[in-house]
Amino acid sequence: MQLLDVLAPMRSSAEEALATQIEVFEDSHHGDQAQLEMPGDVDISSHSDLFTAVFARVCSTPNSLSFLNILQNLLLIDPTTDLGTALWTTVAELCRKAVQVEEAQEADKLKTSSIERIRLVLREQESKPPPSSAAAPPLLL
Repeated sequence: MQLLDVLAPMRSSAEEALATQIEVFEDSHHGDQAQLEMPGDVDISSHSDLFTAVFARVCSTPNSLSFLNILQNLLLIDPTTDLGTALWTTVAELCRKAVQVEEAQEADKLKTSSIERIRLVLREQESKPPPSSAAAPPLLL
């Protein structure tokens, strides 16, 4: 039996602190696995190399439209505002979790919880007084 097989049942019955440690371990493990699977000629610390690699993987697939939509929505996030920073952090976390999904049912569950999380971030930011009179562009969900 592998370590991940042992941890899976523990996660649901564990105390919150242990469950958090298990989640952190699994996240790190999946990240390590993803780096091992990266093509050798991609510099994973280079924004342009990563973009080019992702684009090359999806450009001639049905997923190219989804990729384009993702890019269009990311372009709408203003990285200079508190809301923009919160959204970028949320997007990064959701992407990290998305690559760990192993079944379509898990993907649907992640999508539902992700939409709720983004709505929560938006509500929190809306309750703060605006720093300036400039309105943020609408996000396409």
